[in-house]
Amino acid sequence: MKHLKITTALLSALMCASMVMTPVPVVAYETEATSETQKIEEAVKEKPEHETEDKAEAVNGFTAKCGKDPKAALDVEGMLTVGGLKYRVTSPAINGTGTVKLIGAEDPLTNVSIPDSITVQGMVYKVTAIGEKAFLNNMTITSLNIGSNVLSIEDQAFSGCSKLVSVKGGSRLKTIGAKTFVGCPKLKTFNITSSVLSKIGPYSFFGDGMLKTLQIKKTTKLTKAGVKGSLKGSFVKTVKVKKSKIKKYKKFFKKKNCGKKVTVKK
Repeated sequence: MKHLKITTALLSALMCASMVMTPVPVVAYETEATSETQKIEEAVKEKPEHETEDKAEAVNGFTAKCGKDPKAALDVEGMLTVGGLKYRVTSPAINGTGTVKLIGAEDPLTNVSIPDSITVQGMVYKVTAIGEKAFLNNMTITSLNIGSNVLSIEDQAFSGCSKLVSVKGGSRLKTIGAKTFVGCPKLKTFNITSSVLSKIGPYSFFGDGMLKTLQIKKTTKLTKAGVKGSLKGSFVKTVKVKKSKIKKYKKFFKKKNCGKKVTVKK
């Protein structure tokens, strides 16, 4: 009997211990985790549709329902996609004509012709700039034709375009940024037709082994400061300029200033 009593007492003690060790903290932890998950889900919920439309209207001057035209789409951040190229709105087309900056390609394009302007849902935007690093390390583009409304090409816009062979156009181009065409080993032709080109940034053609001639035959606006360091690290041997500017531009394209000994001629 004594042994039975001891055994019964032992069993009671073990049952009590088991109840005390019930994993209550685990339940509490799961509750906290569930609460935190709900907070995260609420934080990433999409904004109401009316808020999206309001933002589009604020950026572009009108409310646009996107997606109807697969070739021309406008999103709430003032971004446009037309013909496989991506643009950012720099001036809204409230009074009929706005401006945009080309910021890259959505599709793997080869021959890129930058238009003078684009039209999205009846709104016209002039393409006035090519943005910084817009085509950085692009592996498909082989030729570039710059539209007549492009005024500037920003730093490193075409740096690392390993298949780029030809750059032409840009009849109103004013400035070319630093390192714009660095690392374009196949670039052979560079022919800018602008009469107002005033700046070619430092290291613009660094490492471009096949580019021997720079054709800027119409410009009358170049300055000594505007071409400082522009040909450092390049393989350019000849710079073709307007006949009336040869004497003046020879002073600008000296090794001490532009970074490379070249011949300046018509």
